[in-house]
Amino acid sequence: METKKRNPLVAAIRTIAFVALFFAAGYVIFWVFTGRNNKRVYDEAAAQYVKIVAAEESGEAGGGEGQSGSGELKLGVKSNNVEIDFEGLWEVNRDVYAWIQMPDIYCMDYPVVWRTDEYYLERTWKGVSSPYGSIFIEESNNPDFTDYHTILYGHRMVDRTMFGWIEEYLKQSYYDTHKDIIYIYTPEGRLTYQIFSVEEVNHSDPIVYTVGFCPSPQFEEFVQGMVERSQVETGVSATVNDRILTLSTCAFHGKDRLVVHAKLIDGYLLNEDAATE
Repeated sequence: METKKRNPLVAAIRTIAFVALFFAAGYVIFWVFTGRNNKRVYDEAAAQYVKIVAAEESGEAGGGEGQSGSGELKLGVKSNNVEIDFEGLWEVNRDVYAWIQMPDIYCMDYPVVWRTDEYYLERTWKGVSSPYGSIFIEESNNPDFTDYHTILYGHRMVDRTMFGWIEEYLKQSYYDTHKDIIYIYTPEGRLTYQIFSVEEVNHSDPIVYTVGFCPSPQFEEFVQGMVERSQVETGVSATVNDRILTLSTCAFHGKDRLVVHAKLIDGYLLNEDAATE
């Protein structure tokens, strides 16, 4: 009986395809496992250290907050009557300085850490190695959010965790139909920020990534530049007297960074400013 000779080229192609498929499957399994583990770590933190309290218990009166007094900031899937157990967080990690929430972003519920290096770029808030990293404060900033420009960094994950949701704000329709409020909780209380600009920039941008401002003509130019460069129409202005919060993550097209700028509209820092006038 005549036997067929194996074509070595076909055999090589099959072997390469099998190996590629094997590594691709391993890659997918790794990211699925890592993503689930990361979500568990931060879900557990939110469940353990975030307490939703009644308005009377938190010392807040009904009927509104912020500058408008309309009560609109009380809408959303998360309550804004929240207490963070910082003492409990500090027992795990003294590098925790704040907690971030957004009312209309289901996964935006994280501790915020600070250290004078990029330690948390690939570590969870507990210091465990993870490609998801943490939400962390720019090392040149004061970690108490008293600077006139504070920058927070987070990875842009494909499962929309960490700062993976930011790209949605480049869509005008998304901005128009979602809350534009960011809550930052610190041991001193809650700070409420309103998004006024969304833009793509380069990581080497000498303007966006500058901190250390005080109210001055240079800071006014800095803030107005953010307003003018916004790639969505927010209808929100900002001035030299505002304290600015920037959320920064990676961009996958065009320029290499995607940033959201927000201004402080309510919180104890504003009260302190008023007291010193």
